[in-house]
Parts: sequence; C-alpha cells; structure tokens
Amino acid sequence: MIQRQTLKALFLILIIFSFISCGQKNKQCVIKGDVIGRESETLLLYKASEDCRDYNIEIPIINNSFEYVMIVSHPEVYELVFKEEHDRGSFFRNSFFVKEGEVKFTLYAEKDEDNNLFVGNNLNDNLNGFNQTQFKKFWSEIYKYNDSLDLLDEKGSLYSSEWINLVKKLAENKDEKLKKRLFSEQRYLRNTGLMYSVEGRKYQEKQDSIIDEMMLWEYNYIKENTSLLSYYLFMRDIQNHSKSCCWKEGDTALMNAAQINFQRLSSEYPDHPYSSIVKDLLEGLKNIHEGGMFIDFSAPDINGENILLSSVINNNKVVLLDLWSTWCSPCIKKSREMVPMYEEFKNLGFEIVGVTRGYGDADNLNKSIKKENYPWINIIDKDNQNRVWEKYSISNRGGGTFLITSSGKIIAIDLSAVEVKQKLTELLQ
Repeated sequence: MIQRQTLKALFLILIIFSFISCGQKNKQCVIKGDVIGRESETLLLYKASEDCRDYNIEIPIINNSFEYVMIVSHPEVYELVFKEEHDRGSFFRNSFFVKEGEVKFTLYAEKDEDNNLFVGNNLNDNLNGFNQTQFKKFWSEIYKYNDSLDLLDEKGSLYSSEWINLVKKLAENKDEKLKKRLFSEQRYLRNTGLMYSVEGRKYQEKQDSIIDEMMLWEYNYIKENTSLLSYYLFMRDIQNHSKSCCWKEGDTALMNAAQINFQRLSSEYPDHPYSSIVKDLLEGLKNIHEGGMFIDFSAPDINGENILLSSVINNNKVVLLDLWSTWCSPCIKKSREMVPMYEEFKNLGFEIVGVTRGYGDADNLNKSIKKENYPWINIIDKDNQNRVWEKYSISNRGGGTFLITSSGKIIAIDLSAVEVKQKLTELLQ
C-alpha cells in the first residue's frame, strides 16, 4: 500500500515536471532574418535595459542570413546591432520586443538602415506603429535641421569662436586643474547654446524646439497608455535622465510625475524586470547628488564573503565608493591614481570600497581585480545582480566615484585623486 502511494506520488511529480519543462520549451523566441547589401559577419544582441559594452550575445551571419533561439521569461525589448558598427562606437539600434514566437528581420546596408524591417508578435506591431507615428510627426523635421547643421559644420561656421578657442586650449593643456575649469566653461557654453555661431544657434534652437515637442508627446503617450510599450518608453526616459546623474531639488514636479507613472505601470506589471530597474533608477536620481544620502547594497568580495556597504561606512569616518567596469580604461586609470592617496589616509579613518561590474565567469572578474592589486575592499557586481550602477544613477557609464561620510551623506561625486586628497586633508587632519 505504501509502495503504491509512493509510486503514485512519483507519477504526479513527473507529470508536474513534464508540464513545467513543456512550458519552458514553448517559451522560445526565434530571431531570424536576412542581411541585404552588406558584407557583415556578426550581429550583437543585448537587452535594451543593459549596457551593451558589458554583455551581449554574438549571432553569426551565414550566407547573408542569421537565426538565434532564446528562452523568454518576460517580454522585453532587446537591441540588435552589427558588430563592426558597435566596435567603432557608432551604431544603428534595431530595438524590438522579444516574446514567445518568431521575429523576422530584413536588415539593409548602412546607408539604408532607416529602411530596416522587423515583424512578429503584437508588441512589435505596437512598437512599429509608435515609431512610424513619431517619425512622421517629429524625426523627419529633426533630420532636416540636422542636415543644415552638418552643412555649417563642413563650412567651419557651426561653432562660436569661444567654443573653438576652448577646444584648442583643452587639446594643448595637460594641467588637470586648468582642464577642469575649461570643461566647466565648455559645459556653460553647451547649456546656454553659446557653443554655436549665430546661424548655428538658429538651427539648433529650432531642432531643440521640435525635440521638446516630441518629448511632451511621448510623455502624454506614456501617461495615457498602460502597456508594456509604455513601460519600456518610460524606463528608457528614466535611463536617459540618469545619464546626467541626478535630479535637483527644483525637479520635484518631474519626480512626482515619474513616481505616479511608476506606480501605475509597476502595479500592472509587478513581476516584470522593468519594475526593479526603474525603482533603482528613481532612487538613484532622487538621492545620488552632493548633499544626498548613499544607497545601501551588499555584494560578494573576491573570497565570496558578502560585504554590506553601510557596515563599512559605519566603521569609518570617510568612505570612497569607487565603481568601475572591466572595459572602462579611464575608470581603471582613476582607481590606480587613488592608491598613494589611500596609503596616506587609510589609518586615519578612511576606506575605499571598489565595485567591479562584469558579466560571465567570476574567475575572470577576480583576475581583473587581482591584476590591479588594489589594496582596499574589492567587491563584484557580477551580471549586474545587485544593480549597483542603477542605484547610483550611472547605468549608462563605465563607473563613478562617491565620497561618503560616516553619517551616510554624499559630499562629493567624481573627484580626481588630487581632489579626494584635498577633501580628506580638510576632514581627517
């Protein structure tokens, strides 16, 4: 009797597992297509929510065709780009929804990439419809003004004499303090439009006006539509805001509007990856600025021991959080320059927490850290599991540095080693 019940239980378990495996097997997306008019060998596939420099899938092109099968847990936007374009740092993004079923592409030569096509599933029908409407309403006009700006650039009359002089000074000077001041002057000219000549500014202002209209149109679309397409557009907009690091106190209305949209969309899609991504991005935009408060997280060090950032902050007077990606040469250079300064202040209540972001084999990430031989606490955000970059509002950058006091207050962002030393001299000596 007991044996029969055991066999019956095992039989039921096997049935359950078979249903699970069948469900997983059916949740496949076949990405396939034809390449016309170009000699390319490889395509790169990656999530639109991730940084393509960190992780991507290579898809070979054979006889001008390609095919790739992937398992889908949630419908999500991916991007497909040609590897040779990606490697040179300027590439056309073919953004599309991955969903159970098939997506078929027709990809053209670089000069005709605006004609690229993809079909497959209702989400992509919605995305195509949105893109077509947006192009007719706005992008066709934006491109016209872009052509006019390009012509002025070819003639050498696009930029103002102030901007040209600043560019020359930056090229000629190596003094970091002077360069920082010049960068600040550049930023002022860029933000005020004075980087352009009078004629260039006329075209740029018209183009900016259309872009503002387009952003308002897109905002209203997101506000009026509770859909996965709206959620993707919303996430993309928040990511673009995060490129400039943070919102200031005067942006309260913008933050409130973003929170309302987030509550609505995350309630509709609570288990979707975009919910955790946007939550972290909004937290970062709200808190990560000079005078703001650090955001806590934990991640394993090279020995596999979990390190909690707040514990390090509580045990020291000042902590430098140093985020760096394995591919980011400027980040690595900046970290190397911190070593002498760290040795000088490490016994005075100062600590550095280095966080490496990378994908794939943990051993390779450990090798990258050991190669640099940084003498401070080194932890790993493998495969972006802890979303540290989103939390610190630098999701589209290789890294950043954040100087934090024992109270958890951020007192400076992206300082050089010399500037960190100046701050530590004030605070610790």
